[in-house]
Amino acid sequence: MANEGLDVSYWEDVWEAVSIPQERRAEDIHEIHRALSRILPTGELELIEIGCAPGSWLVYFHKYFGYSASGIELAKRACEKTIENLSVQNIPGEIFHRDFFEFEHEPYDVVFSAGFIEHFKDVEPVIQRIVDLCVYKGGLVITIIPSMQGINRWISKTFRPHVAAGHFPINRRELKEYHERCGLETRYCDYVGSLRILTPIAKNKFSKEHPSVSAILNLPFRTWNRVVSVLTRGIGRYPKVQFLTESIIYIGEK
Repeated sequence: MANEGLDVSYWEDVWEAVSIPQERRAEDIHEIHRALSRILPTGELELIEIGCAPGSWLVYFHKYFGYSASGIELAKRACEKTIENLSVQNIPGEIFHRDFFEFEHEPYDVVFSAGFIEHFKDVEPVIQRIVDLCVYKGGLVITIIPSMQGINRWISKTFRPHVAAGHFPINRRELKEYHERCGLETRYCDYVGSLRILTPIAKNKFSKEHPSVSAILNLPFRTWNRVVSVLTRGIGRYPKVQFLTESIIYIGEK
């Protein structure tokens, strides 16, 4: 199955520009971390991330849950960056430069992806392939996708159409139903990111050519997102507004 979104050469360029080290810190993704901490076990489990560059999530799962973290990437430079990132942070892991649909391996305890499945128009076979990589009994699948509805979808289509063109919208109900049809029992599925707004002047030609101006134009949106993050973490409440949120997370058990 071919990727319906952006091609390998695009991702080679994207990851070439990424600086190292990179990691996901619990305080920066506190809503997601809270959901994962309530459900995931800790200990010596084996995790694989589909589309793993630059390895920031692999660092997170190893540091906070103790998992042995592996990953798979189609782009060669993405693999190299991920290996470099894990190396400088002394995180053990095996990174595979493979086509996901041709990848064969012993089943993993946890299969994770973030920003991957929405690049496919026919998404159910992709999820089924992910589920097949899980151990038969008790295996966990964690899927995070951008929430492609409302104002954030409009921002993406208006200011970065080349990115939006490679995303096929999936809502919460559809995400849950796709995974359940592939044999999973849903443990959690909801919008996350509260009231965060995408920064419009990012991931486009203008932002690359005028980084200083882009930073100024994006400042109000970054400030809003920071305030929302601090407030929601402080009060421990996360509004679920599907037309004004950042992501959707699914956690299911095989």
